[in-house]
Amino acid sequence: MLAVWSPDGEKIAYTSMQNGNAEIYIMDADGGNQRNLTKHPSLDSSPQWSPDSTQIVFVSNREKIENVYVMKLTDGKITRISHGENGGALGPLWSPDGRYIVYQERIVDSKGINLVRVLPDGTEPTKLTDNKKYAELQFSFTSDGKQIAFASLRNKMINIYKMNMDGTGEIQLTNTEASNNSYPSWSPDGKAILFLSQRDDGIRNQVYVMDADGGKQRNVSQSGSEDSSPAWGGNNLITYTSFKEGHFSGYLASMQNMKAARISSLKGEHMQPLVSPKDSKRMTMN
Repeated sequence: MLAVWSPDGEKIAYTSMQNGNAEIYIMDADGGNQRNLTKHPSLDSSPQWSPDSTQIVFVSNREKIENVYVMKLTDGKITRISHGENGGALGPLWSPDGRYIVYQERIVDSKGINLVRVLPDGTEPTKLTDNKKYAELQFSFTSDGKQIAFASLRNKMINIYKMNMDGTGEIQLTNTEASNNSYPSWSPDGKAILFLSQRDDGIRNQVYVMDADGGKQRNVSQSGSEDSSPAWGGNNLITYTSFKEGHFSGYLASMQNMKAARISSLKGEHMQPLVSPKDSKRMTMN
């Protein structure tokens, strides 16, 4: 179950199989008023909010193959916005300015995955990348919605690139030949990018940060174990998950002194810590 805060900090969207089928739910920030939004026998997942917190974009296989849909919370109306008839579509994100939705589109009969930009009503589809040999993976927007940082599998390794929202100006930011770099996350002020890198030992992911131009790449978790789910909690705070105590726990660290504190005290595995975008004082974990 991946929980996602609404931009206004009032609600949380998540995927749950509590009724035996993957459905999209929302609840109030205090856990109350849980509601099943999709109520469909298909598999629905990957909810993300519109910037004004009034719509949710998600992935569903209700038309046999995975595609991207938008639901208006006011009336429950659902609109298919992707055009992945053959390979399918996944991983949608709404741009922070509300103008576009970007998703990953699988290319049939190849290993390629392209990034596609559409308007929220599904019109004006534009391929931001177009190559059957590359697989574009996780991506993140600048807060003004003008640039995208994305991970791409090219020449057997995953590295991080950035480009403008129209697909121009592509620049490679990481260049490690024997280790992967993935899951970029742009800071709210657009000056830095968090990401995961295996460059320390070629196996385990560690949390790294770099300047927006790719400079000053450095390990900020220094955990010596497997890390995941890096995210910003404001310009000076980051959250991530680490296995350094023999199980996955959530951590909060200051970018000013890089002192990290474990924030999950309950027994069991805890993944994907996310800070509320409204006040940075509340947090969800899976």
